[in-house]
Amino acid sequence: EDNVKKVLDKVLKDIDKLDISTKKTEYLGIDALKDSSVEYLIKAYCRAGDQYELKRKCLSIVKKHFDDNNIKIPYPQIEVHNGKRV
Repeated sequence: EDNVKKVLDKVLKDIDKLDISTKKTEYLGIDALKDSSVEYLIKAYCRAGDQYELKRKCLSIVKKHFDDNNIKIPYPQIEVHNGKRV
């Protein structure tokens, strides 16, 4: 968790540099523990109507920083077996 928090600190700084960010971004902590993931919550601010653009940019920043720091983002996987039954 410490590594993720350090990376999220960098994420927050990059979000604050965006021209559509209107107020300092806040880290609110762990929001949920799921089957194969931990959800962290941040609060970013923008003008009304810019929320979807800001969300896309925030997710892009998170993805870049997580990739750069080898933090894996979980995704659903399905195991398929294709063969004869014995």
